[in-house]
Amino acid sequence: MNTSCEWPSPISKQTLEYKALAASLTAATEQLRQTETACRPGLCGERYYDGGEIMRKFHIGRTALQEYRLKGLIPYTRIGGVILYPHSGIEAVLRGNYCKPHKFG
Repeated sequence: MNTSCEWPSPISKQTLEYKALAASLTAATEQLRQTETACRPGLCGERYYDGGEIMRKFHIGRTALQEYRLKGLIPYTRIGGVILYPHSGIEAVLRGNYCKPHKFG
């Protein structure tokens, strides 16, 4: 009677199976982030950004964001200690400050 048992080959970070699994997990995580952002429920028919989202989208820091609020450059709503930025208001600021490209030559 043959009772020998073969163990499957181990999976390491260098194996194709591991790399495929890691790539699938990375893609799924990114899809979840995009879905969460796109499907975030709004308040009163409006979607809102939090400060972290605004800072990431526009590559600005906390101080710049605070200055924009204090100078009245961007609209916001404060509820208790939470500051939210309306999606439509941010889009309006972007459209209002759009500069057409210049043609040289």
